[in-house]
Amino acid sequence: MEKYTSYKILPELNLIVCNYQGEISITDVMNLTLAFVKEEQFNPDFNVLIDFRHSSAIGFRLDITDYVNFIKNNVALKNKVQVGITYSTPNQEFLLKIYRGFGKFMNLEIENFKQIEPCLVWLHFSESEAFFIMQVLDSIKSGSDNLI
Repeated sequence: MEKYTSYKILPELNLIVCNYQGEISITDVMNLTLAFVKEEQFNPDFNVLIDFRHSSAIGFRLDITDYVNFIKNNVALKNKVQVGITYSTPNQEFLLKIYRGFGKFMNLEIENFKQIEPCLVWLHFSESEAFFIMQVLDSIKSGSDNLI
């Protein structure tokens, strides 16, 4: 599978949707974060949906510490932000559990899910909003929007 990352900022839902496909490293995650932080529509109070289900993370426990420091240095989080993350592999699950533990130190409430639907419920979206978000996720997966 070809590697690429994509995102879409949805100001009307106070949400940033991120998609990762292929073999993803922590550098890819940092680059995507830097890209959407620079967008005019970016708001640090927006919640984030991260979809790793179609990727294989190439990472280690130490990478999580690097990413936490990266977030602290590049994103000014004043209010608590919810970050819902979907995953598909045991390695992703392991790394995301570590990341989740750092959330309280970064003003992030992080939850990890194997499926997208419970993640959207946890993020407090209505059924119609969740349907729209899944359509957006499908469109950015196809490479039609904000590819990095």
